Amino acid sequence: MAKMSLKEKAIFTGIGIFLLYAATVGFWFLRSSDRTVARKRLKNEEAKVKLEKDTISKASYWQDRYEVVAERIRMKKSDKAKDTEWMRAIGDMADLNNIKIDEIKETKGEDEWSGEMERIIFDVKWTGAMESVVKFLYSLQNYDKGVLDVQTLAFAPLTKQQGFLKGSMTIVCMFMKDEEED
Repeated sequence: MAKMSLKEKAIFTGIGIFLLYAATVGFWFLRSSDRTVARKRLKNEEAKVKLEKDTISKASYWQDRYEVVAERIRMKKSDKAKDTEWMRAIGDMADLNNIKIDEIKETKGEDEWSGEMERIIFDVKWTGAMESVVKFLYSLQNYDKGVLDVQTLAFAPLTKQQGFLKGSMTIVCMFMKDEEED
């Protein structure tokens, strides 16, 4: 092996230090992106924990709301036809609010309910003035003998009668099963 001069040793040492410095900077940049990802992940987890704490702290509020609504859910006896009773209630509210029911029929939905609850879904086609529709929707929402919920609502103006609408809605009626039905 040939002897290296002092100048060559200095050059190789400089190149070695430069490569070591470049590797350190590259490693630092790689690690800093990992830290950034870790910080984002930590922020997301902290946000989830905060949301869960907020939800848990509001448990009593939601329990109270549930009890208020559950009090409105009626128990249906097995000797009564549930669908006709609900149809009659919807029809009576429509008549009170000057809504003409063109067609009402029961439809099937997904069964995602507990063993003690039941629901019936109705598709309702109707005609009426805008004010009457608003009053009818208010009556459905505040029905004191059960829980009625409008799932979908679609309407269009009637061309022959200005100020009147023709539309359809899906109404969900919820009630508790009679214990004796099982």
